[in-house]
Amino acid sequence: MYTKHILIVEDERIVALDIKNTLEGLGYSVSGILTRGEEVIEEISRIMPDLVLMDIMLEGQVDGVEAARLVKEKYDIPVIFLSAYSDEITIQRAKISEPYGYVLKPFNGKDLRTIIEMALYKHQMESKLKKMERWQATTLRSIGDAVITTDTGRSVTFMNRAAEALSELTSEEALGKDLFELFRIVKDNSGEPIEDPVKLALVGKSTGNIYRAFLINKTEKAIPINMTVSPIMNDSGIVTGVVFVLRDITQQIHAEDENLRTLGKLRSSMNAIIEAMAYTVETRDPYTAGHQRRVTNLARAIADEMGLDDDKKDGIRMAGVIHDLGKISVPAEILSRPGKLSSVEYQLIQTHPQTGYDILKSIEFPWPVAEIVYQHHEKINGSGYPRSLKGEEILIESKVITVADVVEAMA
Repeated sequence: MYTKHILIVEDERIVALDIKNTLEGLGYSVSGILTRGEEVIEEISRIMPDLVLMDIMLEGQVDGVEAARLVKEKYDIPVIFLSAYSDEITIQRAKISEPYGYVLKPFNGKDLRTIIEMALYKHQMESKLKKMERWQATTLRSIGDAVITTDTGRSVTFMNRAAEALSELTSEEALGKDLFELFRIVKDNSGEPIEDPVKLALVGKSTGNIYRAFLINKTEKAIPINMTVSPIMNDSGIVTGVVFVLRDITQQIHAEDENLRTLGKLRSSMNAIIEAMAYTVETRDPYTAGHQRRVTNLARAIADEMGLDDDKKDGIRMAGVIHDLGKISVPAEILSRPGKLSSVEYQLIQTHPQTGYDILKSIEFPWPVAEIVYQHHEKINGSGYPRSLKGEEILIESKVITVADVVEAMA
């Protein structure tokens, strides 16, 4: 087991030797004996003891209280005071250096050992806690998101560098101040303040993510953010504070806006291509001219009445405009021939859903356009073509276009 090394600072030589003998009898190692406060810091830097037993009244200009303060400041080594005085003035002075114990002379070995062990244990625990706090503080300071903590009264207790940059405030300016006196958080562009997140956290609720809220900093700059607010609880489950995590989503919003613009351009290009396909069919078939658009408009009206969602309506519109695209493979003279078709000609006409599907299947639409076109002549009872699908085998979009196609043809 590691033997603890103790430095004795005592200006009475006989007392110092008595303490040394007591400590060695208790199993400790005595690193040295000093008589003056001025010698302490230099000696500690050389021997680095585990603990210092310090007399308050020392020879020279530096007494035990001042020497203990310097030890704490420079080396964070625990100090226990030895003194024959227990008056209020001496005790109050001793408190200044935050000693780990106070032993009145004369003392016995058992009491001294107890105080030393308690001091060493307390220092060990405090060192672990400080190390953990430094680790956590370094981590919080280093992460990209802004982190702010407050007490239950909403006074700021911590801000990392990202929070300083976001709020345009230094930690020194913010610490101890009411969070919402430093900046405002509002909903979207309305300027309406959000519900006080600290109050929500104190009753056990988390605000979760508030997408596109805005932080108005001290220069009145509005910054879009995602924000998470959570309570900080002690071991007893009592809320002792609140932690805010704020993420600047300015770049994210710019990227989303650019994606929307790009998507708009792609949709426009896709619509233009579809219109070109529809026009190609219409130029070959006088009957088809305007038919596909009328079917599309009717199908959209049916979809509205059915309460279909916008995505399905868009799929119906896109497929409806080109549902007869496959007729491009049917000879123009058959398409334009008046009167009844022969069975062979009718069979050729019936191939147009398959042809339309073959043309469209390799194009990646946001909707199942190729399949909708493929099924637009199927019937619920299985009497349709080309695959004789029934009931739920047929897409709802295809069913709507089929009804619209029949109604328009009868008009």
